[in-house]
Amino acid sequence: FSLTSLITITPFIAAVMQNPAIIFNRLNQISIFSQPAPLKLFLTNYFGYFSPQFLFLTGSPDILFSTGRSGALFISFFLPLLAGHILLIRLATKQNYWALFILLGLVTFPLASALTFDNQPHLLRAANAIPFIVLTVTLGAWFLLKNLPKTVSAALIIGFVLEAGLYFYDFNVQYPTRVLNNQAVKQ
Repeated sequence: FSLTSLITITPFIAAVMQNPAIIFNRLNQISIFSQPAPLKLFLTNYFGYFSPQFLFLTGSPDILFSTGRSGALFISFFLPLLAGHILLIRLATKQNYWALFILLGLVTFPLASALTFDNQPHLLRAANAIPFIVLTVTLGAWFLLKNLPKTVSAALIIGFVLEAGLYFYDFNVQYPTRVLNNQAVKQ
């Protein structure tokens, strides 16, 4: 494994040794530290990942990474996400280390991305949140389906299926046209 890693990284090391600035060019283009008021920008970026706009309504501002008609999560995930957070906090207060780990992942996932300033919040840079969000929503959905009346549980499931159907229709039928129109405008 170490030999394979060394062989793989050797061209990168050689390129950096020949031109050390190569490693900093992209960093200087996207770093908040190349902008005025980096702390304010960092906080704006960080909390942007938790905004209802990003999570449930429109997603990433760049149409190549988000349809613009749906957030990073379905709206129907709101209740399971909330219930999952409440359960995780309860479990964490009882020294459940898995719950603490998941909560820590939910709080820290946007840190690296918040250090950049382009297209914030950026859906691809939030990909490291996926396992923590899936676990939280699953835990919350399990709790809700187990404890709510059957008719309410059925309504939640039907709402999710309808929302998923609308999303996939938009993604497969309308979104490609929006992307092409957006690319035509940029050219």
